[in-house]
Amino acid sequence: MTTLVRYELKKAVGNRFFLAAFCLMLLAAFLLQGGVPQYWAYRQEIEAIADLAPMTFLEYIRSERLNSQIHREMTARYNALTQDDHARIAAALKEKYGEDVLTEYGAIADERMFQVPGCAGDLSDMDYLALRQQFAQRNADAQEKLDTVLRNAAGLLEEARAEGDAFGVRRNEEILRLYSQPRGEITGFLRGAGDLLLESFSVLFAALLVLLTASASVTGEYDRRTWLLLHTAKAGKGKTLLAKYLSGWILAAGLVAAFQAVAAAGLTVRGGTVSLDQPLIAVEELALCPWPMVIGQYALLAVGCKIFTVMLLSTLLTTVSALSKNSLIAYALGALLLGGSLWLLYFPPRSEGLAGPLALADPARYLGRYCVGDCFSMPVLWAALHAAVWTLAGAALVLIANRVYCRKRRVV
Repeated sequence: MTTLVRYELKKAVGNRFFLAAFCLMLLAAFLLQGGVPQYWAYRQEIEAIADLAPMTFLEYIRSERLNSQIHREMTARYNALTQDDHARIAAALKEKYGEDVLTEYGAIADERMFQVPGCAGDLSDMDYLALRQQFAQRNADAQEKLDTVLRNAAGLLEEARAEGDAFGVRRNEEILRLYSQPRGEITGFLRGAGDLLLESFSVLFAALLVLLTASASVTGEYDRRTWLLLHTAKAGKGKTLLAKYLSGWILAAGLVAAFQAVAAAGLTVRGGTVSLDQPLIAVEELALCPWPMVIGQYALLAVGCKIFTVMLLSTLLTTVSALSKNSLIAYALGALLLGGSLWLLYFPPRSEGLAGPLALADPARYLGRYCVGDCFSMPVLWAALHAAVWTLAGAALVLIANRVYCRKRRVV
């Protein structure tokens, strides 16, 4: 079986058209995370000001990398300070600039604010105060979002109790329990974390390449007139078809991993920073995730969902290929299947429930709102049931394709 899988993978990735498309999509993934959209937005802002000339793309990237490096170094120095250090520095700053310095430092016109070393050592007083205010504000904003959820859930709980709504009582008690858990404190520098965690092009690119390979995995044997040879071989009793499914799953996982790695590399090149040990509330779009997570845990969950989605697509498309008479029909049906799923997912009227496995690719769809607090209600239950149904459907499709495939062999 291992030899068959290696052979099928070699046929899939050895195609020149596949390799050319793969390289182009890798380049596109790198540019999308490497600063091209951000540079385009920057140029539009600058062009609105007639007196300024925009930087070139390379100058813009160098500037972003330099700013990120400076912020990372300052954040590292700030985080190295202990609670006793912060108390000592605050007392020294008040003595030096006045009692209101911690909140009104922006209005203080004093050259000593920018001198290094300052009261915080390697940080100037202005940098220390700015970082202190920045982290305090970010944590306060995140806590305010959680407090809003708790206030709403408490109010709805009282209404549910008054109305005798047992489901509402249980649901809002669960929300209160989940959102009362400590989430951790934001202490790290992040730039572009949301862009990487919420990107969707890796699934789209991988799905297109899987369409290219899986749709012809079986019908290609008909076109090359190797179908009879494979079915009369020693491993022809279903093992050949199983090898095609296995190679498709391996290829799907490898494609998603490759696009994710290239996207991370692009983010690094433009100066992006993702601290995997920071709490998920540091990412504004995911601050209302009902379960306490760090960014690294969510990143693993997101990659796992994308791999699972593309593997399901590979199963569907390989089955279409096994049941089709020729490659043209398989490609047409596969394109219709993938295009229809994308249309239902991204274009109105949107219907995620009918969008197929693509709806499972982004966990932010069912972890980004506090209404998912109750694990037994929508949309978390919907996502779990959706995944289970598609897993069972994929297994059934493999069995159906195998029966049809072997029946064709007996006919031969």
